[in-house]
Amino acid sequence: MVLGVAQVVVNVADFGTHADALRSAGFTERFTERDIPNHPAKRPLQARERASLDMVHFGASDGGLAVELTAYAGEPPAGRAAFELELPRDPGARTRVSVAAGERDGSRAFWGEGLGFRDGGAPGELEFRALRTEWSLEVALVDGPVAEPTTVDAAGCVLVTLLTTALDADLERLRDAGLLSRLAPPWEESIDGRRLRVAMAEGPSGELIELLEPPRQTK
Repeated sequence: MVLGVAQVVVNVADFGTHADALRSAGFTERFTERDIPNHPAKRPLQARERASLDMVHFGASDGGLAVELTAYAGEPPAGRAAFELELPRDPGARTRVSVAAGERDGSRAFWGEGLGFRDGGAPGELEFRALRTEWSLEVALVDGPVAEPTTVDAAGCVLVTLLTTALDADLERLRDAGLLSRLAPPWEESIDGRRLRVAMAEGPSGELIELLEPPRQTK
């Protein structure tokens, strides 16, 4: 079950001005991870072979959605980013991403039936309203040709990260509905001292998502 949206991921050649822009917009750096081994399961969703990456996680000071910057070692970013990102300008507004929806009906089902988003306030808009405001996001399906495959190592907003309590069941539901195009199957990774199960998947219009399943609490 998807609980909410944890973050959007923006891949860059280097952090520099991108990190400064987030700080100027009121974001605060929460943690940094260096030299993270690039898991081979991600290869189908990457344009180049990658050995490792760095990441910086930023939280919004107004309780909005977090932004994570990634930078892969080696060659510059390549391929096409899945989303156009629009950060909120007004307090209380939600972060918004746009998808060039070449398969509009499939994408609507992917976000809605597959991931729990609801219809928004206008045609082509969907939204996830979580119990916690910082886990909410708007998705806009816009007209536009799909020029090339989307990749997680492109320049720009490459991933929407979702928190789930049942990663395998979520993937099975998407697969059974015929809504998965490509998949990086689940693996385990340690981020900020927490061991997580991770998977990445592509929807019908090239939208790329990351599913994070934290460990179950034990008494």
